[in-house]
Amino acid sequence: MLLFLVSLLALTAPYEHFRRVEPDAGITMVESLAQDWDGLLWLGTNRGLYCHDGYATFPVEGAGRTYSIVSDASSRRLYLGTEGGLAVFDGLSGVVAAAEGGPGGIRSVVADADSLWLGSFQGLYSWREGRFTPHPGLRTPIVYSLLDTGNILYIGTYDGLAAYRKDTGAFTDIPLPNPGGRVNIFVNALACCRGDILVGTEDGLFRYVPTTGEVFEIPVSRNSVKTFGTDAGGNVLVGTDNGLYVLGPEGIRHIRHEAGREDSLGNDIVWSILRDRDGTVWLGTDESVSATLPPLPFTGIAAMTGSREGNRFTSILKDRRGRLWLGGTDGLLCQEKDRTIWYRVDDAVHTLAHNRIRQVYEDKDGDIWLCTDGSLHILEGRRFRRLDLSDSTGERNANWAYDIVEDRRGRIWVATSLGGVLIKDKAALLAGDHVADSTVTLPDGSYGLYASQLAEDARGGLWCLFYNDGLRRFQGGRCEVFSPGEIPSCLYGDTQGRIWVAYSDRLEQGEHTWPLPLPGEVLCMGEVDGGLWISTAGGVAALDPGSGRMHRIYTGGRTISAILGDGPQAILGTRDGVIQAPAAMLQVPDRRQQVLLSAVTLDNTAYYTWKGQAVRYADAFVFGPDQTHLTFHFSDMPYDGREQGALVWRLAGIDDGWNLFPKGTNQLSFNQLNHGKYTLEVCTLDPAGQPAGLRTVHFRIRRPWYLRGWAFLLYLLVGAGLAVWIIRYYRLRARWQYEQREKDAMLDNLMQLSLPAGPVDLVDLARRCFEDFKAGLSEGREAQFVTQVPGCVLTLEEYRIATALENILANAAEYGRGRIEMQVGLREDRITITVSDEGPGIPADELPHVKERFFRGRAATRSGAGVGLYLADVYTARSGGALDIRSDASQGTRVQLSFPVAPAVQAEGQPSPDERFLTDITALIEAHMEDNAFNVASLSERTGLGGKLVYRKVKQLTGLTPVEYLRTLRLRKAAALLRENRYTVSEVMYRVGFTNASYFSKCFQAEFGTTPKHYAEGDR
Repeated sequence: MLLFLVSLLALTAPYEHFRRVEPDAGITMVESLAQDWDGLLWLGTNRGLYCHDGYATFPVEGAGRTYSIVSDASSRRLYLGTEGGLAVFDGLSGVVAAAEGGPGGIRSVVADADSLWLGSFQGLYSWREGRFTPHPGLRTPIVYSLLDTGNILYIGTYDGLAAYRKDTGAFTDIPLPNPGGRVNIFVNALACCRGDILVGTEDGLFRYVPTTGEVFEIPVSRNSVKTFGTDAGGNVLVGTDNGLYVLGPEGIRHIRHEAGREDSLGNDIVWSILRDRDGTVWLGTDESVSATLPPLPFTGIAAMTGSREGNRFTSILKDRRGRLWLGGTDGLLCQEKDRTIWYRVDDAVHTLAHNRIRQVYEDKDGDIWLCTDGSLHILEGRRFRRLDLSDSTGERNANWAYDIVEDRRGRIWVATSLGGVLIKDKAALLAGDHVADSTVTLPDGSYGLYASQLAEDARGGLWCLFYNDGLRRFQGGRCEVFSPGEIPSCLYGDTQGRIWVAYSDRLEQGEHTWPLPLPGEVLCMGEVDGGLWISTAGGVAALDPGSGRMHRIYTGGRTISAILGDGPQAILGTRDGVIQAPAAMLQVPDRRQQVLLSAVTLDNTAYYTWKGQAVRYADAFVFGPDQTHLTFHFSDMPYDGREQGALVWRLAGIDDGWNLFPKGTNQLSFNQLNHGKYTLEVCTLDPAGQPAGLRTVHFRIRRPWYLRGWAFLLYLLVGAGLAVWIIRYYRLRARWQYEQREKDAMLDNLMQLSLPAGPVDLVDLARRCFEDFKAGLSEGREAQFVTQVPGCVLTLEEYRIATALENILANAAEYGRGRIEMQVGLREDRITITVSDEGPGIPADELPHVKERFFRGRAATRSGAGVGLYLADVYTARSGGALDIRSDASQGTRVQLSFPVAPAVQAEGQPSPDERFLTDITALIEAHMEDNAFNVASLSERTGLGGKLVYRKVKQLTGLTPVEYLRTLRLRKAAALLRENRYTVSEVMYRVGFTNASYFSKCFQAEFGTTPKHYAEGDR
């Protein structure tokens, strides 16, 4: 008899397998459990109140240590007995509020028709409509447990059991045995069972009979009893500090934690018990919660063989003699009565050519065949003989045999890798003839080298699945092609000769098609009690061919790689063992489908309430423009062992179909969503794989401020203001340019004015200019003329030299302080006229530019064109002299004109016509520096010379064309302005006559080897 198939008792025995929920690392006790009106699970722990939605557990702020929870569906509230007193959780708002004025340390809360009864460390209280009422009279006013039976309230205290009559307000003590001989009898828990009262104490379990007053002890090894519960079968559950006791008609079972088993009871100290609306039993223990799972027992290899070695079973066969064959990745197991044989390469007696078993097959004569990665085998006695089947050339062989079928003519068909399909008469093969009678040739004449699966239909046709060529049917020398261009993932022939073909998204049988309700490629199929079971990477689905309904039946953590129907049960092969499942799972269960929104996460912060409302009741959300990383947490509350992740979603109006949630998660994340309105629809999949339990969430992401209506109005106003500013700017610029041209024209006229040069006494001229200046000087200002030269006659343009002196004196009066002095002296062969003042001096950054045309310093106090020193310099130069300016903050400013006094030197010092031409040309260009329209044609027009002459003279004197010379002067002026760090690059560009930034930067870099920006920053 098979050890792990003895009976069906193991298939239905509860409390053998648990799923653990570990809410928080800091939780040491789960002291109470409750399920609310929506089905959410609530945990009262030493760290407060927690909610579990079947996927995640999250805390609720404000509760404190929670001993007891009562759910009120009518008001959608949870009443909490906490260390600080009574607290009320409002399910609609998601907020916990303390009930003021009551006792602290409430260990037990029960509800009757219109009141709450509270057992506290300060005695018994009732609470109604926000008011606390004490009920004194207890012998020991430290209450740990309460049980409401109508008019009588049973009270478990720190020292004994009492009964309280609500109609009279009288207390009655109920004597209890004291088997432990303690000073006090500590009553932890109370429950009603068939009219009797179960009393759990620190020393054991007792049954009190109210009608007779008798008390009986129930033997549970005198453990500390902490809680009671019942299961769907009517059994009484007793939670102790030594595990769980199940009291049923057959007796008492003791369930304890088992080390090394992840599916055992999480801890032996059981504080609380809850049976939820689906019948699942939850046990609150130290550190975690354990939930009973539907019993699908797993039998490991160790239980079958005593060995700790592993195997992944991919082929299961139960032969006509009752032997169970399990073939997998590490050999073949044979279960026969009370013995197990493991066939492998390294077993000297039960040896195989290869441990990789692809198929175990029983032919019409009852012979057992193996397809392995080490050729074909047949069982003879208790040993397997290797059969090296090949074609006549020896090129095609069955060294890698994948599947085998015997046809109606007694021929063996073997599907192989690299050898195609080899066909051989069975009798001849067993007689020693290992050369195939024929091989399968595809219609195009090529061999099907990669054949994986074979099946025979009701008409005797042989179906073959080729890895590289898809599905073929062979009969009577003919080959039919099915689903060309699409290769199925699995092929199966049932006992009625029906051929089932699975693709990535559907199952086909003849003209019928079913969509698969599970994701992943189909791994195997099997016939179980008239139904077809299909396994994928996502679980197992079952199809009832009679009704045509398909639904999921298993989505546990193990991948099923082989299916065998065995009467009223199925044997499912998986890694390192098998699972036994009842065939009744084929029936579609009737489950309520419901989806809740349990939390919303924004930028890694989880929210369980939203705008004063619990998230699960909120249908509309408005998020800020920067809150585009959204995660919605949904739950279909799969507490009864259903699969997690059977959720689908879509954005209405955006998605055409439903999308699966990521496997095993209830979280749906969106990143970088555009602003706008969205409607999110989420469903759970019913057992047939159809959406059900629709939950709709509307949310909106607000526009950023810069895309709102008022922002566009602001843009319009700013744009209009900018347009007005630009118009005003260009009008002012045009006016300024016009004024500059007028100034240029005036200067040009002055420069081109031909004045006769004659003998002039320079000393006398200087004295006359000084006297005129002094006469107009403001009162209080001191001025002095000093000369060491009685007279000096030079050939000069008297008017221009006088103008130069007047401009210099005027600047001294405007910017100087203290005494102004004009001194005439003779230095070697030059006569000098020096004007000095005692003012603050000219700033060092302005000094190099004071002789430039139209330059005005920061200290300018009166209106002017900025050409005084420019004209003085030019006029002096035209008379053969030179102008020098020196300035110091501590000594003031000194401007000196010097002229040669020797006639020979004077003649030699006069500028040549070419030099005068170049000076005039340069001055003209500098005067029109900011005019971007000033070009070579303008230059020719202003000088009165033809364009060719201007080109020839400029080229002769500078080596540059007039265009290049004009551009060079502009760029040098730009460099000078950039060195001052007074103007931006754009301002400098316009001041030197450029209008295109990229062209200006390109020309500047070509001239100075760096960009204007870097040049201004000091990269020179």
